[in-house]
Amino acid sequence: MDYKQFREEHGIGTKEMIYTVSAVCPKFTKMQLSMVDQPEKYGVCLLPSLDKRLIEVFGKTEPLEETEPAPKKKPNRTKPERFTFRLTKKKADKLRKIRAKLGVTTQELVSEVMENYIENFTLE
Repeated sequence: MDYKQFREEHGIGTKEMIYTVSAVCPKFTKMQLSMVDQPEKYGVCLLPSLDKRLIEVFGKTEPLEETEPAPKKKPNRTKPERFTFRLTKKKADKLRKIRAKLGVTTQELVSEVMENYIENFTLE
C-alpha cells in the first residue's frame, strides 16, 4: 500500500496515522513513518494486520489507475558534461593570475584552452 497516497485520499495527517499505528505498536514514531513512506529507499513496510487496521479506522481506498511517469527533463545547459581536476598550489595560483589578467571566469579560460587543445590534437 502507498501510505502517502492513502493519507492524501482520506485526508489523514501524519500525526493521526502515527497515533493509530502506535496504538498497536507503541514504538512507532515519525522516523518509522518516514521509512514506511519510502519503501524503495529503506525496504520497510507495515505488517498486513496494520494495513487492515488503517483500512478499518479510515476506510478502504479505491485503487488509482497507473499512469506513466513523466519523461525526464533534458538538461538546459549548453555544456552539460562536467570535468573536475586538481592542480598544485603553484599552478593554481598561476591559473588565478592568468584568469584575473584576462578578466574571464575559470570555466571560460579552461574551456577555451581545452577547445584549442582538442581541435589541434590528432588521434593516431
